Amino acid sequence: DAREQILQLEYKVDKLRQLDREIVELEADAKRLEQRVTEFLSSREALEASEAKAVEERNSARARNTKEVEERNGELEKVEKDERELAALVSAVDAFDASDKPAAIKK
Repeated sequence: DAREQILQLEYKVDKLRQLDREIVELEADAKRLEQRVTEFLSSREALEASEAKAVEERNSARARNTKEVEERNGELEKVEKDERELAALVSAVDAFDASDKPAAIKK
């Protein structure tokens, strides 16, 4: 009876040691998992920051392009106005050349 109790106690001690080893392994696994989660969160934050910077750069480029287009449109409007004025002057000169110059001078 005492031997049986000793064997049962030794069995329970072995089981406790085995459970203790499993707990140590689980704690190590938990630490590794925690490290991986931390690394994942850090990389996600870096990715989000990178994406935000890319969006900011794209918006800035879009704003610059819009400004350039507006400036070019203003320049184009000036050129078109100058062309209309030049065409009017050419027409006036042509009309003057086509008119009766001596009659215009006599008047």
